Amino acid sequence: MVFRSKLSRPPKEAAKAAPEPIPERKRTAETLARKAQHSFISADTKVTGDLEGVGDISVEGSVEGNISCRTLTLRGEPTITGDVHAEAVHVCGRFKGALQAKKVVLTKAARMTGDINYEILELHEGAEFEGSMRRTGASSSRPVTSAGMASDEPQQPVHASSG
Repeated sequence: MVFRSKLSRPPKEAAKAAPEPIPERKRTAETLARKAQHSFISADTKVTGDLEGVGDISVEGSVEGNISCRTLTLRGEPTITGDVHAEAVHVCGRFKGALQAKKVVLTKAARMTGDINYEILELHEGAEFEGSMRRTGASSSRPVTSAGMASDEPQQPVHASSG
């Protein structure tokens, strides 16, 4: 019979080599945007407070607060009360507040009250809008009238309803 002493074996922790530290990466907005996933607020959800994201956000529920993201899509019958800052916004429901985006699309189900600052505006037949619009960007800094023509006159509120 052979007996081994527990004292003669090396401890298990000593047998393992210490892992090398992982170099810390610098996270920039660009790398975060590439890794960003789509966020979704469902129809049965109500959010009170501001939403910020580097990716895309879809809202079917209601948000009482400001939203900042790359692309915002309002689906179904969402209710948004607050300001929006995004690269692109697709409004397919209710929106009340100020909207600032490079591209704004108001679909036939859109019901918007507020102000729009945009570079590209797409207004579908049936969309309802009450408020003011202002085209921004390098190509124009003058307000756009309800007829879609740039004007040097003071901007008047636009009341539009198709359908």
